[in-house]
Amino acid sequence: MIWNPLKLDDNAPLNKHLLFWWPIILFIGMGLYLSSPIWCFCIPKAESYGNIMEFLRFPIFIASISVPVSLVISRFHSSKLASKSNVLNEKNIAFNHYFDLKRHFKEHVNRELVQLDKQKSIEIVDIDKLFEAIFPNNSWERTDLTSSIDNVVGKFGEWVESIEPNLINIDISGNATTAQYNKLARELGLSTLNGSFKRTPLQFNYQFVAIAWGDSESPVIHGIELIYDITIISGQFSKLPLAELTTRLTDRKNNIIEQVFVEENAAMDRFESMFSVLVKDYEDSLKEHA
Repeated sequence: MIWNPLKLDDNAPLNKHLLFWWPIILFIGMGLYLSSPIWCFCIPKAESYGNIMEFLRFPIFIASISVPVSLVISRFHSSKLASKSNVLNEKNIAFNHYFDLKRHFKEHVNRELVQLDKQKSIEIVDIDKLFEAIFPNNSWERTDLTSSIDNVVGKFGEWVESIEPNLINIDISGNATTAQYNKLARELGLSTLNGSFKRTPLQFNYQFVAIAWGDSESPVIHGIELIYDITIISGQFSKLPLAELTTRLTDRKNNIIEQVFVEENAAMDRFESMFSVLVKDYEDSLKEHA
């Protein structure tokens, strides 16, 4: 029961509201009180009926006021229920649309990824990170397909800038023999790479070693290029202007690489030294099967 006499709760039926009952109780009670002087447990004379009806005219009028008042309250309650129903319906539509859109987005990225990553070196693509970069205001509660190049470029910059701080500076040289160094490098090389990319949408498998073998660039730089490519692919899904998106992402990528990865960096040098062991193993395996 909703005891607040001024509250309508759309989660409770109308008959559970004091607000619904008080005009009935008030006005019918007043009508009964005003009619009380002629109450009697008797059969009036025929000539008295006219006087009785004349007397009851005002009490009946007072009692009847409860009908329109209760009707108005009922309409207000129905209006709140309709509003709640509309909100729930919109949320349901947004919920279904959100996951349908994300499914189509994932299909688009995976389809384009077949052409981009023919070596299948990308182990994981974090669809949520990419999706939120393209549609930052969309959610399962509210549909908003507004997309912004500024937001995409900003997210891309955050991903790339996070790589160097997360690149663990592991020094395994010390007094280790070449065999010991190579063993540790094989164990830590790929996990170190993935650790540095943990805040980006991508993670890599051992097929990435083959790419590093055939590429003169640093594995980290090549990973950044793959993030760049997959961000372009994601932007195409939302119909962002491709020329402007490409130009701005390219400028952002080059600026970060020049500022962070071109200068001498001990962590980068040690990582590349470790990763070169994996590349050398791959090269040796090619020679064995030649």
